[in-house]
Amino acid sequence: RRIGRLVVLYSFIGIAAGAFLFRGLVGPEGAAWSEAPLVGVALSLAGPAWIRATAAVAIAIAAFIVLVPASRGAIADAEQIVRRLASEGSAPAILAEPHPRIGTFARAIDVAGGSAVAILLFSGGRVDWLARAYGFAVGASLLVKIASLVQLRKTRPQPKPFATSINWQVGGREIPLGLLVTGGLVTIAL
Repeated sequence: RRIGRLVVLYSFIGIAAGAFLFRGLVGPEGAAWSEAPLVGVALSLAGPAWIRATAAVAIAIAAFIVLVPASRGAIADAEQIVRRLASEGSAPAILAEPHPRIGTFARAIDVAGGSAVAILLFSGGRVDWLARAYGFAVGASLLVKIASLVQLRKTRPQPKPFATSINWQVGGREIPLGLLVTGGLVTIAL
């Protein structure tokens, strides 16, 4: 619960406040910097041009240093998901087999890497489109999890180790209002 509250607090302070600060600092030309908002903020600050340019380059280098390990981890996770799907029979079994000569799961790595390249080509590398697609995927995943939890409450009525904070008792039946309201809000947001 504490972690959930911390995530919500960070969402409001770190993300929403950052968006308002970006709009206030960069001003009406902010649309030009929607792909790289921190660079736009650095170039909009007061001071000598060489300091602003140095800050913009430092931000680009920092983004590269942060994003390379993140993208490597994402490709590794995608490769594991492809192997798991192949092991369960949802994808061709050859994807779960190691390469006969190399000994790695080269086919699963190729599928994961190829999917990432296809997504980048399809989106044209536009960060705003990728962010919307990612947000939609997270929302859809959350809806599936909420629907699963609601269904599991019906099929497994034993005591639950954790339940959402708003549950109503109607006629001896528990209605998970907290889950349903959360699912409704996510549906509206999608």
